[in-house]
Parts: sequence; C-alpha cells; structure tokens
Amino acid sequence: TSSAELGALLSALAMMTLPPIKRAGRALLVAVGVYGFATVIFGLSRSFPLSVAAYVIAGMADQVSVVMRHTAIQLASGIHCELITAFRAFAPPGTKVLVTPPVYGSFYTDIA
Repeated sequence: TSSAELGALLSALAMMTLPPIKRAGRALLVAVGVYGFATVIFGLSRSFPLSVAAYVIAGMADQVSVVMRHTAIQLASGIHCELITAFRAFAPPGTKVLVTPPVYGSFYTDIA
C-alpha cells in the first residue's frame, strides 16, 4: 500500500507550514521512537485499518526523522552548512567525500 508515502507527504506538508523545530535532536529521538512503535503495531495488528493507520504513522515519523537527521548533521558538524548541503544534493547517499579545505583561516577554526 502507499500508506507510508501518504504519511510522509502529510508530514512534509505539516513541516512546511509549521514553524521550524527548535530541538532537532529531541525531535529525531521522538520520531525514531514513534516509528519503532508504529512498526510494532503494524506487525502485531490483525486489523487492516489499524495496519494502514500504523503504516501511515510510521511514514510520518520516518519523514520527520530524515529531516531532523539532516538538520542535526548540518548543525553539529562544524563545517559550513552550505558545503554539507551541496554534498547531500549532488552525491548519492553513503558516498564518501574527501574535502581539500581552502587556505583561509576561518575554515580551519570552523572544523577544529
């Protein structure tokens, strides 16, 4: 079913219209917990409507965790956010990238 995709779409629309989440790490942990709980409910359910609802909730939580994971990585890395965003936009997931830093001093203080 496309229940997970529907949940992800609903969650993405909600995150676009609501103000930004202040605590990305906390939201990530809550989203992962909700995803796990919804997955357990989906696995144990004997009712089709309950299974669909659990899968929608799992899709919503997964979308939130993806966005929060990327936000947390950008905020905690110490490297310029633009550089990380560019890597994520153009490199396939899991790609290892070697960065040769520029020679100006503020870059070294940002990564130290």
